[in-house]
Amino acid sequence: MRKIMLSLGVVLCLSQLTYAKNDPNVERLLRIAKQRQAEKAKAAKQEELMNNLVEEGEEVPSSVKGVKPSKQEMDAKAAEARKKKAEAKAQKAKYKNMSESEKMDVEIQRIKKRVEEINGNIETFHKTNEMLEKMETRLEGIEDKLK
Repeated sequence: MRKIMLSLGVVLCLSQLTYAKNDPNVERLLRIAKQRQAEKAKAAKQEELMNNLVEEGEEVPSSVKGVKPSKQEMDAKAAEARKKKAEAKAQKAKYKNMSESEKMDVEIQRIKKRVEEINGNIETFHKTNEMLEKMETRLEGIEDKLK
């Protein structure tokens, strides 16, 4: 009789353990606990980073301070994103309805714009290169004077 009661008790304990593992409420609570631990760890890391920055005398960026954007800012950003998405969709529809010659004109304009951009970059490079050469000659002159 004692062995039967003992085996029945063991079976009952095991069934409770297996039920607890599959219980959705327990899983939800475990998930929430993990999220809270992650949030605490993140907050501690941000606090440590802020302390290090303050000790070094640097300015603390707003993203590290934990300042959240206001609801109005978030709504404005969302509205702007929707507007851009709608413009892109309209542009696609417009491009789809164009004739072949109009599509070619659009591509030519795009290529011209890119070529002008590249030419501007080349001009900037040449100007920078000339300035560097002048600076090198000045440096050589200064080094010669020091010798």
